[in-house]
Amino acid sequence: MITCLLLSGGESRRFGSPKATADIAGTPNIVQLQERLISTRINEIIVVTGYHHTEIDPLILNHKKVRSVHNKDHNLGQSSSVKAGIRQADSSTEGFMIYPVDFPLIKVQTINLIIDNFCEMPDKILIPTYDRKKGHPPILPSHFKIDILDLPADVGLNSLQHKYGYREVQTQDPAVLASFNTPEELNIIVRDLL
Repeated sequence: MITCLLLSGGESRRFGSPKATADIAGTPNIVQLQERLISTRINEIIVVTGYHHTEIDPLILNHKKVRSVHNKDHNLGQSSSVKAGIRQADSSTEGFMIYPVDFPLIKVQTINLIIDNFCEMPDKILIPTYDRKKGHPPILPSHFKIDILDLPADVGLNSLQHKYGYREVQTQDPAVLASFNTPEELNIIVRDLL
């Protein structure tokens, strides 16, 4: 079982409005992400909301794979959202896919490729790459749950990659590198990858 933590708890200050509600070809980003993730081999999708939860909650799909959690500590950064999601994950999950909402166009095939690799190496942290550059979304084995929950607020998940190592999953998907912080960056991603 794989749990995807769809992180949408940030303030989106530079974007000017919630990144989760950004328009992607006529559909709110968070909706099209959930639809895409539902069609993958992900078993559980936990949408982690925070600062903009009142705008995002109505966009959470009513689907057996999807549920949400509100991170009251969103001001402590992204790792606090990861922790909030992990606490709500099914106890039988074998891995946590960490998917920030600002990577809008990662392909279904790419998500399934990462999962397939994880099934072959379930004890390894996996990071997708494109053109030899590390991207998102990584998968962390569930045996790192305590390590993640014990991370100080100012320490990111990449500290676990440095401590325990990781394996790269080579993809043919430039979207694993394509995140946005501004409307201009989103326009470029949509223009180039959609």
